[in-house]
Amino acid sequence: MRAEPSKANKRPLLNRRSIAEKVVMRAEFLDSADRALLQAVFDRGITAAEIARAIGERPETMRRRVQRLVERLGSSPYQFVMRQLKDWPPMQRKVGESVFLRGLSQREASQQLGMPIHGVRREVERIQSIYDNHQQQQNALWNDNK
Repeated sequence: MRAEPSKANKRPLLNRRSIAEKVVMRAEFLDSADRALLQAVFDRGITAAEIARAIGERPETMRRRVQRLVERLGSSPYQFVMRQLKDWPPMQRKVGESVFLRGLSQREASQQLGMPIHGVRREVERIQSIYDNHQQQQNALWNDNK
């Protein structure tokens, strides 16, 4: 006879499932290879080590890659850009998506978008300024409510 899991045992499973769902949802802005990797790990339950063996990489390398991606998805700048993207002008949106969401360097974004590096840098600085102002407003709200 199998024992029914206690509520305490169910919570970690629900929490892990919730985290996995958030990771998969936020991965929509990543490039296709990174998105597929996170979907395999968090949606289909394939371990990073299994994926690494299948493609001939070291398991530690694959685990670090997954960890870096998850950290980026959970970062405040990533979440801010993800939420604000639709309200920005086209060029700002493209740069924000390339640099902040997909994780490209400014040089890589410049090449991929076909725009000068100084134009990418200017948009990154603009986005960073918008983000910093947002953070200051959030901090002010928290300090006012204390």
